[in-house]
Amino acid sequence: MFFPVGCHPVWIDHFANKSVSVQVAKASYMVKQDPLDAAIFYLAMKKKSLVWGLFRSRRDERMTHFFSNNFSEDRWRKAALKNAYALLGKQRFEHAAAFFLLAGALRDAIEVLLFYMYFF
Repeated sequence: MFFPVGCHPVWIDHFANKSVSVQVAKASYMVKQDPLDAAIFYLAMKKKSLVWGLFRSRRDERMTHFFSNNFSEDRWRKAALKNAYALLGKQRFEHAAAFFLLAGALRDAIEVLLFYMYFF
């Protein structure tokens, strides 16, 4: 998308700045000390290793092992999708969107955030 110099939307400057996104992710984690709360922000920045590190620091062995896998492999991509759909069933929409991002399903993540978060 092309915007003439000085005529682009203000939100582009804010979201293009990764430091703002990192601050939002850190704040989300600090509320309940739950790595899944920050996962959507870190995964949107393609920083899976940070989510993995948060689970390691919480000593959550099951999730640490899960996030250590290569999600470009079909087996793990399907596992992430399965978790996303399970979270949708529990109406945990932000967490489901994070797992869709982990699986590389950007369109599904956006659909969850726009549709389910709006109507529920």
